[in-house]
Amino acid sequence: MIKTYPYRDANPIPQNNIIYPYYRFDLFTNNSVLKSWKVIELENQYIRVLILPEIGGKIWTAIEKSTGRPFIYDNDVVKFRDVAMRGPWTSGGIEANYGIIGHTPNCATPVDYSIQYKKDGSVSCFIGVLDLLTRTSWQIEINLPKDKAYFTTSSFWYNASSDEQPYYTWMNAAILAKKDLQFIFPGNVYLGHEGQHHNWPINHQNGKHIDWYKENNFGGYKSYHVFGTLNNFFGAYWHDEDFGMGRYSTRADKPGKKLWIWGLSQQGMIWEKLLTDSSGQYTEVQSGRLFNQAEEKSSYTPFKHKGFAPHSTDAWTEYWFPVVKTKGMVMANNIGTLNVIKHHNGIDIYFSPLQKLNDSIVVKSDYKILVEKKLQLNVMQLYHQFIPLVNADSNFTISIGKHLLNYQSNPKSLVLNRPLDLPINYDWNSTDGLYTLGHENMVERNYAEAIKYINQSIQKDSNYTPALIDAAIIHYHNGDDLNSLFFSKRALAINTYQPAANYYYALANVRLDKIPDAKDGFQIAALDPGYRSAAFINLAKVYFKEAQFDKATYYAEQSLYTNYFNVDAYQLLTLIGRITKNIKLQTSSLEKLLSFNSLNHIAAYEKYLLSKNATNQKQFLATITNEFPGQTFLEMAIWYWNIGRNKEAIELLEMSPINTEIQIWKAYLKQQSLPDYLKPDMIFPFRNETNFILKKLMLQFDSWKLKYYSALIERNNNHKDLALKLLKSCDDRPEYAPFYAVRASLYNPEDSLLILHDLLRAYELEPTQWRYANSLVEFYSLHKKLEEAILLAKKTYEYDTANYLMGISYIQTLMQNKEYSTALNLLQSINILPYEGSTVGRNLYRKALLMLAIQQMKLHQYEKALAFIQRSKLWPENLGAGKPYDNMLDESLENWLEYQNYLALQDKNSASLTLQKIIDNSMQQLVIAEGSISPFRYYVTMLAFNVINNPTQKNHFEQQCIKKFPNSADIYRLIKDDKLNERSTLSFLSKMDDNAEIWTEWQRNVLQ
Repeated sequence: MIKTYPYRDANPIPQNNIIYPYYRFDLFTNNSVLKSWKVIELENQYIRVLILPEIGGKIWTAIEKSTGRPFIYDNDVVKFRDVAMRGPWTSGGIEANYGIIGHTPNCATPVDYSIQYKKDGSVSCFIGVLDLLTRTSWQIEINLPKDKAYFTTSSFWYNASSDEQPYYTWMNAAILAKKDLQFIFPGNVYLGHEGQHHNWPINHQNGKHIDWYKENNFGGYKSYHVFGTLNNFFGAYWHDEDFGMGRYSTRADKPGKKLWIWGLSQQGMIWEKLLTDSSGQYTEVQSGRLFNQAEEKSSYTPFKHKGFAPHSTDAWTEYWFPVVKTKGMVMANNIGTLNVIKHHNGIDIYFSPLQKLNDSIVVKSDYKILVEKKLQLNVMQLYHQFIPLVNADSNFTISIGKHLLNYQSNPKSLVLNRPLDLPINYDWNSTDGLYTLGHENMVERNYAEAIKYINQSIQKDSNYTPALIDAAIIHYHNGDDLNSLFFSKRALAINTYQPAANYYYALANVRLDKIPDAKDGFQIAALDPGYRSAAFINLAKVYFKEAQFDKATYYAEQSLYTNYFNVDAYQLLTLIGRITKNIKLQTSSLEKLLSFNSLNHIAAYEKYLLSKNATNQKQFLATITNEFPGQTFLEMAIWYWNIGRNKEAIELLEMSPINTEIQIWKAYLKQQSLPDYLKPDMIFPFRNETNFILKKLMLQFDSWKLKYYSALIERNNNHKDLALKLLKSCDDRPEYAPFYAVRASLYNPEDSLLILHDLLRAYELEPTQWRYANSLVEFYSLHKKLEEAILLAKKTYEYDTANYLMGISYIQTLMQNKEYSTALNLLQSINILPYEGSTVGRNLYRKALLMLAIQQMKLHQYEKALAFIQRSKLWPENLGAGKPYDNMLDESLENWLEYQNYLALQDKNSASLTLQKIIDNSMQQLVIAEGSISPFRYYVTMLAFNVINNPTQKNHFEQQCIKKFPNSADIYRLIKDDKLNERSTLSFLSKMDDNAEIWTEWQRNVLQ
């Protein structure tokens, strides 16, 4: 039993967002329960590893047994908080992420798992799941050897889809954050999420050694993607405990490495209490296949996003281990950890082996051998030796064995020269620039934005082949096969051998049932090694469907030459062997597949078919333990259906847990009528195959559920007009609230009466579901019907006062109606459990107090106004946001209002000091350069300069702002060129800064 802070409240309304078909859980709690979790424990003589398959398969902790210390953070509780893309997330352990950027959709829910005992005495726990966003499947083998002080994580990631998918994968390991913690991350620069680069390990702006945790006591959250040297390890060391951890892989496997720190101000430290009870703050060390976790703006740098090619496979292995009594580390791998400490007269060498070692150590300086001796060490047996050096500054090398571990002391020996900046003359409005932005959005899964840029590129050059190909890919992904065919054919008209054009030409023709053209396209695409495996496996499926099993076998085997791990090929070969009674082909293919993809469910199903009985069926079903077993069965069934094997598809669906989508598929495959009762709750179809059968069934049955499900898929495919048409054809027949919420979201904003009708209908059907009430509240607020908004928000919040999201909505409506005192009282009692980075509660608190201050100023109650302003600078923790460092705060508005009150009180000294504070704080912001000077802050600072009449300093400030924050230069100049205090400036600023609303309120109520 583990103390657990659970999550709740799955969103029943299908959302049109990047994580569809997944849904979020939106509510969390400070009330704990004791909950039983399944824990898998791997243990040998040296380390102990705990895995929780019901929480994303997370490696919960890893402990070095001689010291009893965790080298992977061990959280004493399971405390879910709103951090991941679906909401729930827990701190600690090691978390694997695959698919799109962010914490994987499965990080807090059950995954598939199995345990295997190996012939070499090691034991493995396999975890994995189907990612619904990309239809890729990932698996990790967590292996603990019998006689070594490390464990490995071996990833296997397969793109089972026939089109390109997003490529994002990072392994996040949490470690305890303490002042003596040093990060050993070799490199000379670090990258940000937006591709910007800075110096490492010394911050040249403030001189801090940021590879020490305690030296990060400035700024906000930290993300350091360390880069710039050719290294294959990283680690961390707690010097007071003479203890550390390390991670190693080949650099080709994992070139990316990152540090994540919440920040040492209360802004970050508030998350210690939010995420644990007593285990202390943590930080994260992370490894990735790419150099940085690229956000949108990274597209404008060399560090772009990457796609995952169709039917391609990625596999890699990482080693995780403790480090004991080495005083630090300079190098590590799966052999052991090395540390070297320089002195004025020599060096101290410390080496801790992770496995039994019987080899030599050689130390050289200036090509002279200083030490050469035999090493016979047991696991974790520390080796220490002092070696005198005549010249303490001379470079030296240390070798253990011939190639087991090689260290060079020269820091320049491994420095890389990879470009860090985009060419300054690269034109983003050029044909290639627009294509690049489109391609970047495509591999981020932002298909609606991608096609806009791609179309613009094609408008500039209708024969630009890369843009034509991406247009074909996007239309294919969206189920628009005729347009996909059109663009692929245009690319082929330019180059008939273009591999991608041939491949997507073939895929579109398969869907359009133009099989000769499909075969032709796959055959020519296969001339290119990059598309050979995908083209051949798709060609094999075409021949299989025609019952040409010899050709299907040939092409499936051909696909393995360029991708030995092509999962589809082994699945197809196993099936062919079974159908043709070729036992050798069947069993050998099955054995090979299971040897590297242990959690493959089609392999498990085919294995069950070898000997069908109740016991084997039970064993097969037991392998599917993830959150969405129905989706796993449906994915398998569709694989068989796509190649014409309805028998297996039906059998799988008969074994599946029942849901509406499964029932619809069964009705279609068995050519039966739809069941009388189809419960649509929490079913969010997304596959084009499902849309195909829905359209077929709609020709036979007049069912609103078929139209509703088809509309969800069309909306997800960016066909919003078609989705709305389908839903409008249902009139008001559905007695199902999410239907009306979805339809309301598809109307144009000017269709307010139609929107209101549907929102009311949804609320009438489910008045206790707060989301429908909240949608109505937002509609009423938008249309200035504040009385209705407040009454409904109040009623809904009082029904469940633990629902802080509805509480925030209620407070916002009160604020809109200028009921600031009532709003403030609620803000003092509400307990907000925030999402990462959220400051919404504190922003409302600040705004309420400043508006109350302005009311007091209007009444000439300046002392009371000052008291409200002072309170507005506080950061109450019940609002879910911690206070950043003072130099990170923008209190220019608060200080300006204080200045005005001091003037009114004729306190010239305080007024002058407050005015100078505005200027000093903005000047300090220029020095630390964290973020930028907001347009509103710039505006107020320029006003302050005008008051003190210092044009020289004002001009210096202006020039420095333009120099340091060039992206805002045009806005700064616009503010300068306008006459300050004029309405046009504030109208402009109000579009980008909430402060302008408060400022306008002050001007309207106090100045006039």
